[in-house]
Amino acid sequence: MKTNRIVISLVAAGMVGFCASAAFADVMTYNGMGLKASVTLHYSGSPANHSTISAGQVLLSYQGQNLTAYCVDILQYLGSGDVDERSPSQLTGGNLAAYLFETHASSVTTGLAAAALQTAIWEVLYENPCNGYNPNSGTFRITNNSAVASAAQTLLAGLPGSYTPSESTIVLHSCKVQDMMVPEPVTMILLAAGVVTLIRRTRRA
Repeated sequence: MKTNRIVISLVAAGMVGFCASAAFADVMTYNGMGLKASVTLHYSGSPANHSTISAGQVLLSYQGQNLTAYCVDILQYLGSGDVDERSPSQLTGGNLAAYLFETHASSVTTGLAAAALQTAIWEVLYENPCNGYNPNSGTFRITNNSAVASAAQTLLAGLPGSYTPSESTIVLHSCKVQDMMVPEPVTMILLAAGVVTLIRRTRRA
């Protein structure tokens, strides 16, 4: 269904740089949605404008790993495609989006929480900061789910004045499908290896 393929696509309104045909590093494979909830999205220029969509976790495969991502691009459709890795800092509002992702993504356990985090990420990427961040009003907003809007507003209330993203958070940028914010796959491999090593040492002790 068309609206489901739009789900998490708000633009890369602030994505810096063009799509260089030979610069792609790998393929991102879309595997469906994870935890999610329905909202009606309002953002002029988005193919999902005034549509009821699923907002929340996006499940991907990239560099041999399964990852849970959040959309940072609502001007394209959700799907699989060639991507290159970029820093969140290359997005307008990307540093704050990275703060939300790094602070809250690991603790999401419900569809409501996933949709609230996605909504908050979209808000900092697409709303004019001069308007203040409020998912109920402004250039970007959602309707039809007051619980998600309220939970997103709580996340937005905790935003710092500035933030430097971790090097382990990256944006998978594509010219043809939605861009996604994910934990860097290499970091995930090293983290897993570290946990295995720790378990082995504990057992030996």
